[in-house]
Amino acid sequence: TNLFASTILLAGVGLVYAATGTVNMAALAESGPASPALTVGGAFLLIAFAVKSSLAPLHGWLPRSYPWTSPAVAALFSGLLTKVGIYALFRVYSLVFAGDQQWRGLILVLAGVTMVVGVLGAIGRDAMRDILSFHIVSQVGYMIMGLGLFSLVGLAGGIFYVLHHIVVKTSLFLCAGAVETTEGTGLLKRLGSMMSKQPLTGLAFVIAAFSLAGLPPSSGFFAKLVLLRGSAAQGHYVIAGVSLVVSFLTLASMIKIYDGVFAQKPRAERDAHLVPEFAGGSELRWGGIRLAAPALALSLLSLAIGLYPAPVMELSEEAARQLLDVSAYVEGVLGS
Repeated sequence: TNLFASTILLAGVGLVYAATGTVNMAALAESGPASPALTVGGAFLLIAFAVKSSLAPLHGWLPRSYPWTSPAVAALFSGLLTKVGIYALFRVYSLVFAGDQQWRGLILVLAGVTMVVGVLGAIGRDAMRDILSFHIVSQVGYMIMGLGLFSLVGLAGGIFYVLHHIVVKTSLFLCAGAVETTEGTGLLKRLGSMMSKQPLTGLAFVIAAFSLAGLPPSSGFFAKLVLLRGSAAQGHYVIAGVSLVVSFLTLASMIKIYDGVFAQKPRAERDAHLVPEFAGGSELRWGGIRLAAPALALSLLSLAIGLYPAPVMELSEEAARQLLDVSAYVEGVLGS
């Protein structure tokens, strides 16, 4: 997948350069209406960044890779890696295509498909990191929904959602890592009663899970509310409805994790080779706390953003204005 994306990206850069003689984004934005060759090159760039963003149907690499990395690396990647592709999509679409309205319908369709594919994949899995990995795909749909709306409210909502997701998804993967570190497995049927064993992890998970599902007063609730306002203002009721349904399904899968990991007793014995071997119980507990403590801090940050969203919303709106009016970016880069 990485080779495919890199090849498409290289081809897109080559086409853009052949059509315009430059790959400077500011110069491309200033060059006026896109020629057919530039449009094709720009489309190649969008496809490459869609792969990096894990946008359906180009998402297959993510759920297959994140469950197998170390807990700390998975937490870092879950919060940041796809956001690089999201940023590139926002930037290329605003500069190269100038928010061309002809593309917005397709972007909204892809956003809805990504939400649904991701959440259905999550519901069908039975391990913590497998479920959370598919939810990354699903949540990318909400971010792209903001791009498809391409209005001040829509873009601001999408950017706010990116920032919210960095915090919440990192927390959730740290929670999964804390459980796996101490219990040796992330399979729901082999876990249970973790709230009494790891109350810190349980509290962090509950707050972050509610935020991912969009329950008030979390950052996820405010981010989804802004996106719904933006879609309603433009009459895009279908994508608004899809986002609401996916939110309910997200909540269902979060309850599934909580019920299987933190509430019920284990339904199956763990295999002996899955039990982690440490020198002593204190080292085991410390390994879990080392991941659970930052998870709780991030979950509380999500709650704080939800209770007082104004500072983050102001930053998101300022970024949205710069995407809608790229003159400041062009002037800053070209100096004219």
